[in-house]
Amino acid sequence: MEVSWFDEPENSSGAIGARLSADAASVRALVGDALGLVVQNLATALAGLIIAFVASWQLALIILVLIPLIGLNGYVQMKFMKGFSADAKMMYEEASQVANDAVGSIRTVASFCAEDKVMELYRKKCEGPMKTGIRQGIISGSGFGVSFFLLFCVYAT
Repeated sequence: MEVSWFDEPENSSGAIGARLSADAASVRALVGDALGLVVQNLATALAGLIIAFVASWQLALIILVLIPLIGLNGYVQMKFMKGFSADAKMMYEEASQVANDAVGSIRTVASFCAEDKVMELYRKKCEGPMKTGIRQGIISGSGFGVSFFLLFCVYAT
């Protein structure tokens, strides 16, 4: 590995640390409870469909036709969430790099009395992820509202 690899902004120590933190959380989420939850949900859906077909096959067919609509809605919502998460992750890596550089050279920062300037730079780097988070919350809330609306429409059928 070339030494200059670490000079690139996306390979700085702050960016690598932030990336490792996010990746470890993703792996833990996938291998931990999520896998068991997926298996449980699939088994529950299959058992529910079997019971529905035994009880009333006409109603079960209608529900079976509407299930892809709910699945499509969930898929679109997850795509939105994933896109926003990637953008926020990159912005937080930049803020993490500023903090890492300031802590790494704290004596230099203190000798030039630049603590306030470094804090202001860090605050500016954190404004982007905060605005993105608010926008993500609004879109996510709207998506959940539409999702529950469609779900209740299916239940009302």
